[in-house]
Amino acid sequence: MANLYVDLLKDSLNEYSYMAELAGLKYTVSATNYGLNLSVSGFSDKMDVLLETVVERMATLKIDPQRFAILKV
Repeated sequence: MANLYVDLLKDSLNEYSYMAELAGLKYTVSATNYGLNLSVSGFSDKMDVLLETVVERMATLKIDPQRFAILKV
């Protein structure tokens, strides 16, 4: 279930993360035995904005039924 959540989260942030990657920022979210692991990397003064956006999306994720049907396979 955690891996499915991570996939849905990454899918919902896809457009935003593309822009961040162009600016030299990256984030990773992964499921572990103890919960979720979130890390951000890069060299920019906007790293805090990326982190805030990802954490906010993690807390307020609205799952699109069509995307869920695609990613659950």
